[in-house]
Amino acid sequence: MLNAISQGAAGYLLKSSTLEKLTEGVRTVINGGAALDASIASFILKTLQAKLAPQEVNNVLTLRELEILTLLSDGLVKKEIANRLNITFATVDTHIRHIYEKLNVKNAPSAVRKAFKIGLFSAHDDS
Repeated sequence: MLNAISQGAAGYLLKSSTLEKLTEGVRTVINGGAALDASIASFILKTLQAKLAPQEVNNVLTLRELEILTLLSDGLVKKEIANRLNITFATVDTHIRHIYEKLNVKNAPSAVRKAFKIGLFSAHDDS
């Protein structure tokens, strides 16, 4: 549903919608509006509210930590990250430990999942 809306859908109604709601939704979209079932609108609001505000996202990790987390999300291991960034393995290890602490996770997959969930990567798409 979120994918459909992000791809340009002008509305989303459930199969269980009444004929009246479907008709009203189609008319709304024809007139340039958006038609969302109330439960869908509530879900979207909760999803968006769960993401951090942009200023909060920018304060979660340092730029270097975000860079390292991005490389982890690309599947690189600590040694590869150290080589790529021309820093020591110990430095990478320290940054990763700080990332885990700040995100309150125990491993790389959890860190990557949490970063996506709270909007860290989307706030830095240009990096």
